[in-house]
Amino acid sequence: MVPRRAADRATLESSLRAKLLPQNIIGYQMMLRTDPNNVGLHDDLAMLHVEAGDLDRAIAELQQSVRLRPASPAAHYNLVRFQAKFNF
Repeated sequence: MVPRRAADRATLESSLRAKLLPQNIIGYQMMLRTDPNNVGLHDDLAMLHVEAGDLDRAIAELQQSVRLRPASPAAHYNLVRFQAKFNF
């Protein structure tokens, strides 16, 4: 049964995301084992860590993105944006 009200759908979606978050983190970690230089995976994993409230791991992933692509403006931007938002 799908909730009809937008607020109910948002609550359901949030609940499902919270339940799947640990599995998603593990999935990204597994993908990084086979493709450790994939900056996109590191960035996505960082965002999942933010959702989980693990800011130390999130910044470690963003720092890894910068190490992998030091000339990438996007990698630096993501790291600086994170540091500013979370006072790192």
